[in-house]
Amino acid sequence: MTTFLMSFMQVKSLNTYLTDHLITEGYRILRPNGIIIISTPNLASWVNRILLLFGLQPFDAEVSQRKCYGLPLRSKQEWKPVGHLRCFSVKALKQLLNSHNFSIVKTQWVSSRTPFFGLRFIDNICDKISPSFSRTTIIVAKK
Repeated sequence: MTTFLMSFMQVKSLNTYLTDHLITEGYRILRPNGIIIISTPNLASWVNRILLLFGLQPFDAEVSQRKCYGLPLRSKQEWKPVGHLRCFSVKALKQLLNSHNFSIVKTQWVSSRTPFFGLRFIDNICDKISPSFSRTTIIVAKK
C-alpha cells in the first residue's frame, strides 16, 4: 500500500481498458486518504477549440499511428504520431476519477512552454480565466 501515486502525461497513451485499469489499481494500492496526481493534455484547451472551429484535428487526438492528419503544420512537416490514444477534457478526467471513487482535491493547470511569445501570452491569459482553457491539466484526487 502506498500514500502517493503519480501519472504524468501517461494516461493519454493507454487504451480504454488500461485507462480504467490504471485508475482501479491506483485506488486499490493507495492507503485510505492516499493521493493520486494525474496530468494530461486538455482536449478542450483554447487552441483545440480554435482548431475544431476551423475543421482541424485537435492536438493530442491522433487518428493514425503512421502520420498526423488534420493539422496543417504537422502534415507539412511529416511529424510522426506519438501514440496518444486517450484525450480528456477537465470535466471528463474528473468524472473518470469520481466514477472510481476518488474525490477531487484540486484542479491545476500548467502554462505552455512554447517558444512562441504570442502563444505563451494567450496561454497565460486563458489559464487565468479557467482551467478548462489550459493546454495541460493536473488533477489531484484523494481515495
